[in-house]
Amino acid sequence: MPSDHLPCPAPDPVPGPGVERRTLLRLGAMLAAGGAAALVPAPVVYARTRGQGTGTETTTYKGHSPYGNDQWAYVAFDVPAGVQRISVSTSHDAAAGVLDLGIFGPSGFRGWSGGERVGFTLSGADATPGYVPGPVEPGGWSVILGPMVGAAGGMAWQVDVTLHHGDPLPRAPYDLLPASVAGRGPGW
Repeated sequence: MPSDHLPCPAPDPVPGPGVERRTLLRLGAMLAAGGAAALVPAPVVYARTRGQGTGTETTTYKGHSPYGNDQWAYVAFDVPAGVQRISVSTSHDAAAGVLDLGIFGPSGFRGWSGGERVGFTLSGADATPGYVPGPVEPGGWSVILGPMVGAAGGMAWQVDVTLHHGDPLPRAPYDLLPASVAGRGPGW
């Protein structure tokens, strides 16, 4: 072969079967379980509750996360019987990093918004997109934090958890949807 000619690259292999959606979902669930297994209590340096004995009670948790990623942590709180809605809001120095956000209830995972939101609400009647509406069960709940901190000095953060007591809310709107669409037969 002359020196001014390079060999042609081999043709791309014929693509095999694609990755199935179910396989991707299983992988995502395994990764989430691994991340959840790495959860540790958040470094809360301050907590204060306001509104005790009223229809709305807010507890403020303040903490600080060091430089780095993969620092999954949780802020644990108890929900007594009679709470109809949970609202969570966060704040942090955006120049220092990102604060991912989610929540687990006594029965497990109830939602995740990552760094897209600074707060959410959930109840038996409705929930912020990314969160699952359903009864607010009494027991131990955890706000999940995923701080990704780029500042050498770390990142201060604040989590406000508001418990709304009161009369039961209407059932989730999903229970109110019709079973069929007029003129279309049964089902959707």
